Amino acid sequence: EARERGKWGWLFRKSEEIGAVDPKYPADLARGIALLHLGETRGSVAALQKHLAEHPDGPYTLRARNHLA
Repeated sequence: EARERGKWGWLFRKSEEIGAVDPKYPADLARGIALLHLGETRGSVAALQKHLAEHPDGPYTLRARNHLA
Protein backbone atom coordinates (compact mmCIF):
# COMPACT_ATOMS: atom_id res chain seq x y z
CA GLU A 1 0.00 0.00 0.00
CA ALA A 2 2.82 2.40 0.81
CA ARG A 3 4.37 1.71 -2.58
CA GLU A 4 1.10 2.55 -4.37
CA ARG A 5 0.64 5.76 -2.37
CA GLY A 6 4.21 6.72 -3.18
CA LYS A 7 3.62 6.12 -6.88
CA TRP A 8 0.50 8.28 -6.99
CA GLY A 9 2.11 10.94 -4.81
CA TRP A 10 5.01 11.07 -7.25
CA LEU A 11 2.60 11.46 -10.18
CA PHE A 12 0.81 14.28 -8.37
CA ARG A 13 4.07 16.15 -7.77
CA LYS A 14 5.32 15.57 -11.31
CA SER A 15 2.05 16.78 -12.82
CA GLU A 16 2.59 20.08 -11.01
CA GLU A 17 6.14 20.37 -12.35
CA ILE A 18 5.34 19.36 -15.93
CA GLY A 19 2.23 21.54 -16.02
CA ALA A 20 4.33 24.55 -15.06
CA VAL A 21 6.70 23.93 -17.97
CA ASP A 22 4.34 22.59 -20.65
CA PRO A 23 0.93 24.31 -20.91
CA LYS A 24 -0.37 21.53 -23.21
CA TYR A 25 0.19 18.85 -20.56
CA PRO A 26 -3.17 17.80 -18.99
CA ALA A 27 -2.00 18.59 -15.46
CA ASP A 28 -5.49 18.84 -13.95
CA LEU A 29 -6.39 15.44 -15.36
CA ALA A 30 -3.21 13.88 -13.98
CA ARG A 31 -3.75 15.53 -10.59
CA GLY A 32 -7.36 14.37 -10.51
CA ILE A 33 -6.43 10.77 -11.24
CA ALA A 34 -3.59 10.80 -8.71
CA LEU A 35 -5.81 12.32 -6.02
CA LEU A 36 -8.50 9.73 -6.72
CA HIS A 37 -6.00 6.94 -6.10
CA LEU A 38 -4.77 8.69 -2.97
CA GLY A 39 -8.31 8.76 -1.58
CA GLU A 40 -8.68 12.53 -1.87
CA THR A 41 -12.11 12.48 -3.49
CA ARG A 42 -12.98 16.17 -3.19
CA GLY A 43 -9.67 17.31 -4.61
CA SER A 44 -9.96 14.75 -7.38
CA VAL A 45 -13.43 15.90 -8.39
CA ALA A 46 -12.33 19.54 -8.39
CA ALA A 47 -9.28 18.84 -10.58
CA LEU A 48 -11.25 16.69 -13.03
CA GLN A 49 -14.04 19.25 -13.28
CA LYS A 50 -11.47 21.99 -13.89
CA HIS A 51 -9.94 19.91 -16.68
CA LEU A 52 -13.35 19.41 -18.28
CA ALA A 53 -14.22 23.11 -17.97
CA GLU A 54 -11.02 24.07 -19.76
CA HIS A 55 -11.13 21.20 -22.31
CA PRO A 56 -14.78 20.21 -22.87
CA ASP A 57 -14.01 18.54 -26.20
CA GLY A 58 -10.36 17.63 -25.80
CA PRO A 59 -8.69 14.28 -26.37
CA TYR A 60 -8.98 13.31 -22.69
CA THR A 61 -12.61 14.33 -22.18
CA LEU A 62 -13.98 10.79 -22.04
CA ARG A 63 -11.23 9.68 -19.64
CA ALA A 64 -11.94 12.59 -17.29
CA ARG A 65 -15.70 11.90 -17.37
CA ASN A 66 -15.12 8.21 -16.68
CA HIS A 67 -12.98 9.02 -13.65
CA LEU A 68 -15.69 11.36 -12.38
CA ALA A 69 -18.27 8.59 -12.72
